[in-house]
Amino acid sequence: MGQGILYIATGTDYANQAIISARIAKKNTNYPVSIVSDQPISDSVFDEVILLKDPYYNFGDKILGMKKTPYEKTLFIDTDAYILDNISELFGLLSGFDIAAAQSPHNWTAETKNIRAGSIDDSLDALPDLNTGVIPYKMNDKTAYFLDKWDDFYQEQHPQDQPTFVSALYDTGVDFVTLPRIYNYIHGYPSQVTEDVKIIHDIEDMIQTDNLKSELDRIESYLNATNSPRIVYHLGNPFVSSNMFLDLIRKAESLFRKKG
Repeated sequence: MGQGILYIATGTDYANQAIISARIAKKNTNYPVSIVSDQPISDSVFDEVILLKDPYYNFGDKILGMKKTPYEKTLFIDTDAYILDNISELFGLLSGFDIAAAQSPHNWTAETKNIRAGSIDDSLDALPDLNTGVIPYKMNDKTAYFLDKWDDFYQEQHPQDQPTFVSALYDTGVDFVTLPRIYNYIHGYPSQVTEDVKIIHDIEDMIQTDNLKSELDRIESYLNATNSPRIVYHLGNPFVSSNMFLDLIRKAESLFRKKG
């Protein structure tokens, strides 16, 4: 198959979470959706269910599952990520690159120098941390080699998969590009975004299944109230600071100075 969305879920809880996310993906896109899992899944939302034999039952299952994609170009997303809008441009991106990911708001790579792998050492502290919850990639020899290397590094250097993801990117030289955060907006962290957020991630603890749609609509309404460059804060209730808001503050400050 050409292009499609892929989930990887080991354990019943993650499988059920994937079903919910996949229904939203099917509603908001026109792509086939597959899942790699350690158990049979009968829900018709999935176009293909691929059995994962001998899973690790840790972050390493993500790597094993990505190797089993049925697509030439794949959008892998975590089970707690939700596609809000058309994401066809991510597949177009793969015409020029092998793999992509967004920068993480939390720098696991800096905090876990002791579990770096391969050629990365302290001289490469400038490398960013990358979140592995949304990964567009195309299967070819370079990507297969990268996935094998990532698997090796992760098995050697538990517990976080993100530092070893960066290590494998650096060591293999696979053609990589960084995504804007609109394709992997991590809910709850202060973030700067420009244009509409298209994939929201890491909200499983905040949303109950019975009010998922209304809660996603609420989150999307304040995230995408403007598509101007903006910073989203979460101090109690969310607060979105856009260029327009900052301009008003500057004008108010200027008036106060003149009156002072």
